[in-house]
Amino acid sequence: MIQNAEAPLVSIIIPVYNKGQFLHRCFDSFLNSGFAELEIIVVNDGSTDNGGVICDIYQSKDSRFKVIHQPNAGVSAARNKGLDIATGRWIYFADADDWIDSDVFDGIVSAIRSYPDVDFIRTYCREINGELVLNPDLPADIMVYTRDQFLKTDFVAGYIHSMFVRREVVEKHNLRLSHALDFMEDVEFIFRCLLNSKNVVVYNKAFYNYLTNETSSSINLGLKKVTDHLTSASLMRKYSQSYKSPAVDEHVKRQLNHQLYLYFAEIRLVKDKSAVTARRIRADLLLFIRDTDLRLNELSGINLILLVMGLIHIRLILALHRIRASVSSLTAFCFP
Repeated sequence: MIQNAEAPLVSIIIPVYNKGQFLHRCFDSFLNSGFAELEIIVVNDGSTDNGGVICDIYQSKDSRFKVIHQPNAGVSAARNKGLDIATGRWIYFADADDWIDSDVFDGIVSAIRSYPDVDFIRTYCREINGELVLNPDLPADIMVYTRDQFLKTDFVAGYIHSMFVRREVVEKHNLRLSHALDFMEDVEFIFRCLLNSKNVVVYNKAFYNYLTNETSSSINLGLKKVTDHLTSASLMRKYSQSYKSPAVDEHVKRQLNHQLYLYFAEIRLVKDKSAVTARRIRADLLLFIRDTDLRLNELSGINLILLVMGLIHIRLILALHRIRASVSSLTAFCFP
């Protein structure tokens, strides 16, 4: 059994639910990184396959593994359980069906030790879907920003796997993932972590391999998940109210517009078409306006049009997105 008496530099939190076929690749990628100062917290969220057994096997072989078994409560609850017991100075999240490159910690540890005043490190993922790979190679350079400088850049967006956050920040501000969200929970959590960070490093390298497939939550859309675009924006707006900063205000305004547009764009992708009713859409929009205290001059032109159309006649919006999708498909067919 590998022993590591020192407190870990990084706590890796991995929720597991019925991903037994991927666990060896995921766990071994961290073990093969050559970095010993790890605490790997695996939360088995009520798996019904052999995942729980595999987790226990790794725990018995390597003392850096801490395995928690709990009844199924969802990915946010599992990640929060990991946060509750983490002892590392930095927090990182991984998913059970993904894996990391072997040299990841060389650059990350160098950044952590070179910039002691940094609370948040923005990294990058490769997205892998069969033979299609996005972000295959990046130059691995490093940029340092204050929080407000960073919020003005285009680097903010990212998966929860695209950040390392100092655990002191998480604990001081009692930051946990929202149970109100089934979707976009990572974006809202990242936002709160950022607002409580003093300085940010952008480590411009893709080292995390994010597997997308037919079971990925981002492509299995129900109306609740689509509505979570609005809910996440509302939560970000509420949380930001005590942070008096023009950069924060402007970033929240962009989030309101971005999430509102995604809500309209993804309505047409909801599998249960019977759930997409004019009454439900109007209720979602009115709640969004009320909860965000939305001013119409905060919206972009297209969002203002979509909002008005949504409150008057939702069928026009659905028709608009069907037309846009058809045009996009035709363009792709005619000009491959």
